[in-house]
Amino acid sequence: KSHRSYKTLLTIKYREKKRQLIHKYTLLEWKEKLKQTNGFCPLCKKYVGIEKLTLDHIMPVSKAPSGFVYTINDVQPLCQSCNSMKNNKIQDIVKTRN
Repeated sequence: KSHRSYKTLLTIKYREKKRQLIHKYTLLEWKEKLKQTNGFCPLCKKYVGIEKLTLDHIMPVSKAPSGFVYTINDVQPLCQSCNSMKNNKIQDIVKTRN
């Protein structure tokens, strides 16, 4: 579990530096967002397990303006298949829970 989270953070840090993007959320906030899914992909509703959900940027990194600030509300968990299918579209799949 922790290896996957660490690898995700390293990837984010690389992109952040390259495009001067800022991620203003904690690993704890991300883990809580993952936990809320109960391991189900919010898009396809398929159970994949929390460990296999991937971080999706609602505003794709490729389209974000330089200096864009990502908050926990700008990312969402999706299964690898849905994340790949979404590609670089701007699409908020996960609705905010009350």
